[in-house]
Amino acid sequence: MDKIEILYKRRGYAVVNKPVGADSEDKGEGSVPALVRDTLGCEYCAPLQRLDKVVSGCMLVALDKKTAGNLSDLIEQNEIQKEYICVCEGVLENTRGDMKDILYYDRQKQKSFPQKKARRGTKDASLSYEVIGTASPSPERTVSLVRVTLHTGRTHQIRVQFASRGHSLLGDGKYGSRDKGCSTALVCRALTIDGERIEAPLPDAYPWDMFQHE
Repeated sequence: MDKIEILYKRRGYAVVNKPVGADSEDKGEGSVPALVRDTLGCEYCAPLQRLDKVVSGCMLVALDKKTAGNLSDLIEQNEIQKEYICVCEGVLENTRGDMKDILYYDRQKQKSFPQKKARRGTKDASLSYEVIGTASPSPERTVSLVRVTLHTGRTHQIRVQFASRGHSLLGDGKYGSRDKGCSTALVCRALTIDGERIEAPLPDAYPWDMFQHE
């Protein structure tokens, strides 16, 4: 792979559709910055958000240093909205709500853990969610399609917050899923910048194909 889908481009930045398996950071061939440089023929590309390697969807990149600084400021001020879509196990008790946790990221285990109390190295994590569909892969099993809005950006945040409540994302073996029929079912669905909503398509594969009408 030496090309990447460009969802939106303006002077100084672009929103791309990050594929599963590509590194967000500039780690050479196959990483998002390298793919952007190959696709657009540009020399500079700075990722302005980080998506886990197993996650696909909208990713914002700057194409020059000045824009990188300006957009970083907007991100710090929460002026750029990010919307995610996930498929999780089971049916959530409430069709919409908030999740708030204290998370600790263990670098050695490369995994985040909820904590009862704040301590050195912990960070507050907050998100809002809305269930937008349910499906039954088998008669004894139901899964939920959920729209998620992040209020903080912690490592593996959506994955660990849902898993800690008994709703692991499908395909996410790191956080307890036993479903091996897909990669981690999480997509950065949309970014909103200056009132412009840029949307990435959902994968045309399991488990997303169960919700094509949504």
